[in-house]
Amino acid sequence: MAQPQTPNGSVDIPNASVPSSVQLRLKNMPPRSRSYMAEPNKIDAKYVNPESPPFPAFRGYHTFSFANDVMGRRLPTILGKAIEDTIITLNGLSKEDEILDLLSCIERMDTLMDDLKSNKKLTPIPDDGSGDIAIWNKEIAKYFQGKDFMSAPWIFAEAYKYRRLHSCFSFSKYFQDYDVFFRQKCDTFARSSHAVFELATRFAEPFHIPNDDAKKLIFMELFQVCLWGNSTDLSLLIDMTEEDIKNLQSTGGDQLAATQKNILGNDIERVWNQLKNNKNGRIDFVLDNAGFELFTDLVLADFLIQAGLADQVKFHGKRFAWFVSDVTKKDWEWLINSACYGRLFKGTAEELNSLRALGNRWKRYEQQGKIIYEQHPFWISGYTFYHLLEVSPDLFLDLHQSKLVFFKGDLNHRKLTYDCRAPPTTPFSEAIGTLASAPGAPPVCSMRTIKSDVVVGLPPGVAEKLDKEEKDWRLSVSGDLQWLLLRKSSSFIRPSAPGSHKLSSEPGNLLANHSYKYSSTINGQKALGVNPHDKGAVIVARKTKAPVNQWNKGFAKTQVTGGKRRAYKSTANVVATTRPDLVKNPLEILFERLVLSSRLLHRTSLAIQANDIDKTKPQFILSIETPILRINLHFQPAVAKVSAIYASKGQKKDAPAKKVRGKKAQAPLPAPKAE
Repeated sequence: MAQPQTPNGSVDIPNASVPSSVQLRLKNMPPRSRSYMAEPNKIDAKYVNPESPPFPAFRGYHTFSFANDVMGRRLPTILGKAIEDTIITLNGLSKEDEILDLLSCIERMDTLMDDLKSNKKLTPIPDDGSGDIAIWNKEIAKYFQGKDFMSAPWIFAEAYKYRRLHSCFSFSKYFQDYDVFFRQKCDTFARSSHAVFELATRFAEPFHIPNDDAKKLIFMELFQVCLWGNSTDLSLLIDMTEEDIKNLQSTGGDQLAATQKNILGNDIERVWNQLKNNKNGRIDFVLDNAGFELFTDLVLADFLIQAGLADQVKFHGKRFAWFVSDVTKKDWEWLINSACYGRLFKGTAEELNSLRALGNRWKRYEQQGKIIYEQHPFWISGYTFYHLLEVSPDLFLDLHQSKLVFFKGDLNHRKLTYDCRAPPTTPFSEAIGTLASAPGAPPVCSMRTIKSDVVVGLPPGVAEKLDKEEKDWRLSVSGDLQWLLLRKSSSFIRPSAPGSHKLSSEPGNLLANHSYKYSSTINGQKALGVNPHDKGAVIVARKTKAPVNQWNKGFAKTQVTGGKRRAYKSTANVVATTRPDLVKNPLEILFERLVLSSRLLHRTSLAIQANDIDKTKPQFILSIETPILRINLHFQPAVAKVSAIYASKGQKKDAPAKKVRGKKAQAPLPAPKAE
């Protein structure tokens, strides 16, 4: 039948036949991938703004990115530690007005914590009289109306949190300049003595090197020291031991040569040529971390001045506490004064005198104007450096006078490149936008160890190779850094007295070796553990192809139940097939199985005995007593732990009283005795 036609010739369908809604059922479609984003398209430069960067921005709700972990877990943790630090200060106060003042600051921090955890919308910064309020609130009103912590671009949302944190103290009468991270920064630097003394003893005495080749070698080494000094970022790592920091901050030539293979983009030759061909003049450092990294920056600046490669070095810091460990004026003054007068480190007279000589020379440089510290408000704004000329033309004009600007650290690199997902092969000069293309822009060098998603400037094929060899390499950190995060697991607690030891609670590292190689999170092939269970024990083995970003799903669990003999035998079988490196020798396995499966078994117990060679590394010894002999065997730690689990369950309960049955049950109860 012909359909009715409308005047323009289209088919007119009666309203009654039009469904009220249409639902698309996609149950037969392939599942949506949770892998990395598809290759993005570039946005036209004239449309670029803080909400729409040149390439898609990383946002907190992107589960594939590091932004999700930072906004959802790290920032609340950091804020919680900041509140704890403030409470420590509060508990040391005695004057009532100061106590009430600081309590108000803590209440404002609690409000910020609630906003962060509940993902509230971004609100204007309270007007505390600071000069940056207008810049912040204009940016929020223009680009981020209705955005919350997770939907706004990560680079802005994270900076917004730290600006709000400063507002918690900016209304205070007594604590306007309080740094919630200062105690933490000082404590970490205090445990950097090994690397500090190594540099101080080498560069304490003034030197004159006329040979450019010799200057180049020293520069190459100091440049790498400054690069890897960026490893101690307190927003990632806290509470490090002195030994941990010593390993992470190794400054010897052999260690630096070994780390060169980990540098993906290395333009150090171009940097050297820029310095050599433009001698004298001014060098700028846009600082990142306080403590050891700032110390290495000062050592490098000292070398540039003495080598005649710079007349003046200007350092750019932050006006208040920023991203946990960023340098403030207080950090700057504290470090130099500690080098000159402090007793922060314990060392030999030569080491202490060398450090004092460095500090005194840096003070003279400040007095002579050779070293300058400044803190422009733009560095603590929500804008990326793409908008430096537009927002702060005075700062851009000042940087124009520099012959080379070093941007230190991951945060500065993110702000340089707009923290967006540009293809890894994007040229660095293109990724930094106006800082390369604007007339009068200074030469720029970014010194950064990868701690977030954004990667640019790689040669073709490098990113693809890393994707195949190490999945999620942009989101992961080195094994050394992972180890520092994990080192306080109970797996690594050492005995404090003979015969005392705490067994591992980590699903792996049964030998309790104090080395990241034996951590199940890092080295999956060396992971096997035993955990307690209501009915016995559970053997946990790390899957060889476990996904990196789904750690909890990377374990295969085998439940062991029944009596002790059965549990021991099952455990020994699993260990022999899964982790042969935990087995002493085949004869011991055979003897173990014969004894444990024997009905002669009388009693088992777990004992800890110190190794004759190294008293700090206990061995698990399973003591087996039979009616005819007593044997101490160095059994596998897995079997020993099963024994401990069973022993910890305590003695069996007494059997309930037998019920009276038959004629006895039918007999009348005896009459109660008369009193």
